[in-house]
Formats: sequence, structure tokens, C-alpha cells
Amino acid sequence: MFLREKARHGSGFSIRDNALNDGSAENLLLCGEEYMVHTSGEQFGDYRLRRLLGEGGFAEVYEAEHEHLPGTLAAIKLLKGSFTPRQLEELRREALLISKLDHPHIVQLHTFSIERGIPYLVMAYAQGGALNRRYPRGTRMALSEILTYVRPVAQALQYAHEQRIV
Repeated sequence: MFLREKARHGSGFSIRDNALNDGSAENLLLCGEEYMVHTSGEQFGDYRLRRLLGEGGFAEVYEAEHEHLPGTLAAIKLLKGSFTPRQLEELRREALLISKLDHPHIVQLHTFSIERGIPYLVMAYAQGGALNRRYPRGTRMALSEILTYVRPVAQALQYAHEQRIV
């Protein structure tokens, strides 16, 4: 899919305001680094960013709290880099497809939007943190412990395959 291809090639995404008007290649604008640094309290949709959870080559993920429903948390994935209108449409199609996935081991996508020229995804907040923090590279684990993580991932992949996603 589009996001996987962008990540594989090491390119990031994000667009400046007014980059999307007539769909021509001239409308592809690059963002400077200042567009990639977000602060606690910054708002996207009904959510205020609280803290950075992680980042990679193509996105930053933040813990965010719903403005009107205090205590309601979500994960906001802000996409970095540059997008053409065609690429944004592909992102919209992928988000629509992913939003229909309903499985206990797949993080639910609530919405996809673009604000201030930044495409972003609002997802269910999965507490517990990343496995690579709990088990740093080189950590020895018993097979039974490994299987507690592999089984749910395999179930989620099987479900996604049945939905013709994978």
C-alpha cells in the first residue's frame, strides 16, 4: 500500500497549506523541519497533543486527549514529508479501507483528516507501550512468552488477509 511504499523508500510526507488546489505537480510543496516539530497542547481536530509516543521516517505518533471528552485518549499519527493530490487521495482510500477493520488485535482507525496541510490519522490509544521498549534488542525470552505476542499478531494478519487487505 501507499504508506508502506513511502516507508520502504525512506521518504516522509507532509504538505504546506494551499498545496492542494488544482492537482498539478506544481502544487507539490515541501515542508521545512519546522513543520515536523509539534508541541504539547497543539490541536488537531478535537484532540490536543499531550506527548510524543514515537517517530519514524514517515510519521510522528502522539498521545492526544479529546478536547470535549476529558480523559478520552487517542493516538494521533501525523504524516511527514510531501504529498501530491493523487497521493493524498490514495491515503484517503487506504484510511477508508483500514477504518473498516474490526479486530481485537488491530488498532482501530477513527478518522483521517488534513489540517494545516498535515495529513493525520486518529487511532484508538493502545496503552502498554511498544514491545521494543519492554524487550530491548537482544533480550532473551521463553518460547511461551514469545507465543503470547505472535499468536495475536498472526490472528490479526489472518483477519486482514480475509478482508483482502494483506
